[in-house]
Amino acid sequence: MGDFNQFRMIGVVAGAGAVGGLIAWVLQATTGGRLFPFAWYASVPAALLLGGAAAGIGVFVLANTDLRQVGRAVFVAVLCGIGFKPVFKAGSDFLNGTLSQAKAQSQLRKLRQPS
Repeated sequence: MGDFNQFRMIGVVAGAGAVGGLIAWVLQATTGGRLFPFAWYASVPAALLLGGAAAGIGVFVLANTDLRQVGRAVFVAVLCGIGFKPVFKAGSDFLNGTLSQAKAQSQLRKLRQPS
């Protein structure tokens, strides 16, 4: 996949995630809940932004989705946008695990070095 197509897919994924974030906001608003503790004109852009960011995390980091399967990537992106809060939590946990693993490997290398 060329660089241009990859950048285009990043935009498609972020856009699909933004749609998911909007769906999450609409679901909360129609059931009497509030996704964010501020007015709709501030919470809608926040839902779009967070949904798009969560889609990027979910599609590119957590699920490592095959971008040649565009339908699957878009569907996963929308789902990640809808559930952006747990996606951010999972991304944070993934990052913490990766950092802990790198730290443990570094300490192991230090122990194996001859003095």
